[in-house]
Amino acid sequence: MHLASERDGVYRLDVRGSGAQIVRVSSAAEPEASLLLQNEALRTVARTDPALPVPRIVASVTGLDVERIETPRGPYRVRVMSYLPGTPVLQNPRSPAMLASIGRTLARLDEALRFVTAVDHSFPLLWDLRSAPRLASFVECIASASGRAAVEAVLAELDSSGLARLSRLPSQVIHNDFNPKNVLFDADRSMHVVGIIDFGDIVHSARIVDLGVCLARHLEPADCLAAPCHIIAGYCEVATISEDELLMLPLVMRARLAMRAAIGSWRLRQGDSRGDRVQIEGALALLEIMAQIDPSEATDRWRRAAHL
Repeated sequence: MHLASERDGVYRLDVRGSGAQIVRVSSAAEPEASLLLQNEALRTVARTDPALPVPRIVASVTGLDVERIETPRGPYRVRVMSYLPGTPVLQNPRSPAMLASIGRTLARLDEALRFVTAVDHSFPLLWDLRSAPRLASFVECIASASGRAAVEAVLAELDSSGLARLSRLPSQVIHNDFNPKNVLFDADRSMHVVGIIDFGDIVHSARIVDLGVCLARHLEPADCLAAPCHIIAGYCEVATISEDELLMLPLVMRARLAMRAAIGSWRLRQGDSRGDRVQIEGALALLEIMAQIDPSEATDRWRRAAHL
């Protein structure tokens, strides 16, 4: 069974007597450092917090985590890992208890990922927020003038001061894509996270970027401050964030929305099936709402949620 993924070919393989497994097929163009970091992260989490529901790597018969195969269409890299059952909850609103559970789970994951050290972290990644200013050439692909202006403003703020502020904050390996599709719940116990999947955007960055990306991907247009309150409260039950990290959250969230709009619009112009007009318009709409919110109002509410 073929499963959705942004870059890899992902397949569910039902193995007689062994249950289901996931086969991930990566292009040879995918940086090897990215695959090694993903694998090291998964192994570190399994060792550091064994109860966290992340995929377990299945080594090949030769003992390798990654096997290279040759095909008529060129070389590919293949990995096998355990299959995690569960259901992503894609529709809003998500209950406060569910959002708090998402926050707690992300905090546990970040705590475990702190111990990932022995890997090359330097490789290009389109979704690395630190590279967002380089997306300036993508902005012209955004259909509306107001959308282009909104995204340009965020990229300019990142370039002028935001990235420098982020560079002074605690950094580590982060998941970088804790969105509703990548967090699986038990259908019978809707508040219980049973799976964290898709480590393909993992990167070394400021730790607070992980929380900010998560918040941006769980926003509800009717009240952009509410869902983050519950996620932050859950996160801070497990891990702490500093005042400086909290103050960066609004910019990180707006940056992620701007990146979604810019990358999606560029893909749409290229005829890439990953360019989704609905997602682009949704990101721009949320970006407009966020621009109308006083950052101090947001951080005041979130500060209380974080017990700062």
